[in-house]
Amino acid sequence: MKKLLSFIVMATLLVVAVAACGGGDDEDKETPKTTEPTTPSATSPRPSPSPTAEPTPTVEPTQTPKPTPTPPPTVEPTPTPTPTVDTDSAAAVLAPVMTNLVVAFAEVGGQWQGYAGPNALALTSLENGKLYWWYATQEMTLDTVKLYKGWNNMMWLSPSAPVTSALAGKEASILFVVVTDIQSGKNYLYQSPQVKPLSVIPVGQKYSTFVAPPGNLPQMATKTR
Repeated sequence: MKKLLSFIVMATLLVVAVAACGGGDDEDKETPKTTEPTTPSATSPRPSPSPTAEPTPTVEPTQTPKPTPTPPPTVEPTPTPTPTVDTDSAAAVLAPVMTNLVVAFAEVGGQWQGYAGPNALALTSLENGKLYWWYATQEMTLDTVKLYKGWNNMMWLSPSAPVTSALAGKEASILFVVVTDIQSGKNYLYQSPQVKPLSVIPVGQKYSTFVAPPGNLPQMATKTR
C-alpha cells in the first residue's frame, strides 16, 4: 500500500513538471521571436542639480595703518665750555704761596686792595703785652706804639681793646694787623675797611705778600709781576 502511495505521488509530481515545461505539444513549439532591442524611450533629462552656492567670503575690514611715530630729533648735549683760567687773577698769581698766605695787597690807581689767605682768621681784639705785625702807610704813633712806613713788629702796651675801637680814625693809615697764635699756629688778620678786594694782579703790577709758614718766621715780600 505504501509503495502504491509513493508511486502516485511521484506520478503527480512528474505531470506537474511536464506541464510546467509546455507539456510537449508541437503547437507550443514555435520559433522564438526575435525580440528587437527596445530603444529606450527618450527620458526627460534629469534637472541638473543646482550648483551649490559658494559661501560669500567674509571681507575683513581694512585696517587703517597706524602712522609710524616720528622719533624725536636727537638733541646733542651742549658741550660744557672749558672754563678759561684768567692768568691775571689774584688766585692764579698767588697760587705758589696760597697754602701759607695770610694776606696779599697792592695799591691800584691810588686804591688799596687786599686778598686774605684761606687760612687767615679774623682778628677781633688787641691784647696788652702781645706782639703784632702792623702795616702802616706812613710813619705815625698809635698810643704808645711808634710805627714806621711798611711792616712793624711791635708789642701792644695799651689796655686790651677791640681792634676796631683801638684803630678808630686810623683806618686809612693802618691797613693790616697780623698775629700768630704760637700754641695753635693759626694766623689772625685785621684788614682795614678802606681796603677793597684784590681780584686781579696784571703784568707790571707791584704787590706785597705776608706769608707765615708753620714753625717759621713770617716772610714779607714785595715784588712786581
